[in-house]
Amino acid sequence: MNAYTTVFALTQRKVKETSPFQWIQFGAPTRIGDSSRRRIDSVGVRLRYNPRQGDLPQHGASKRLLVSGTNLTYKQYFMSQIQIRHIAQEDFEGFYSCFDAVARECKFLGFTEAPSPEATMKWLMSVREAGEIRLVALDKSKIIGWCDIETNQREGFTHAGRLGMGILQEYLRQGLGASLLDETLSVARERGLERVELDVYASNIAAIKLYEKFNFQIEGRKRKARKLNETYDDIIVMAWLHEYVAS
Repeated sequence: MNAYTTVFALTQRKVKETSPFQWIQFGAPTRIGDSSRRRIDSVGVRLRYNPRQGDLPQHGASKRLLVSGTNLTYKQYFMSQIQIRHIAQEDFEGFYSCFDAVARECKFLGFTEAPSPEATMKWLMSVREAGEIRLVALDKSKIIGWCDIETNQREGFTHAGRLGMGILQEYLRQGLGASLLDETLSVARERGLERVELDVYASNIAAIKLYEKFNFQIEGRKRKARKLNETYDDIIVMAWLHEYVAS
């Protein structure tokens, strides 16, 4: 018998095993999370489940779901459909829409909305002409996230840069942040950057954990740095040093 038994997700708490190759249906939310379910619906992939790794309705179950006909987990399949590359001029409009959407969430960026389209386009053009590092992630032709490093041009600081990134809400927790960060730091190494720093809100626990996985270290904390809707948030200062640079 095939090692993979496919299951039918009935509710968040109950799972009924049907025939070994029944496709998982997503008529109701399951423990894989709403964002994963929406992405699965939109790309139309079929998943199978490995019963040797536990019961389906557990946290992180999406890591144990395989795309039918492959040996890829959902996250691996998802990332195989995403293109990450340097921004091009034809991406500017799509980038603006993505940036504005993330800013209006009022969670992760230092903006509550994007600057005007004209100001944003002018800024993007100057960044591109200067050869700054700015990568975008695309789902087909739609820009769904970005990661960039703006270098410091002042004498004595040209070895360092400041990192920023953002991802559309419906694409979070699919492994996209790690892929964007990995690609961006690879470009930073190629260009000889020795230090990359960033600010992240203390409430953004997922981002802090991601940065720590890539060897960013906490260097400081700005207490009550942001006050939005009568709620304070600290800013965590983090930095990454090239592994070949002696500490």
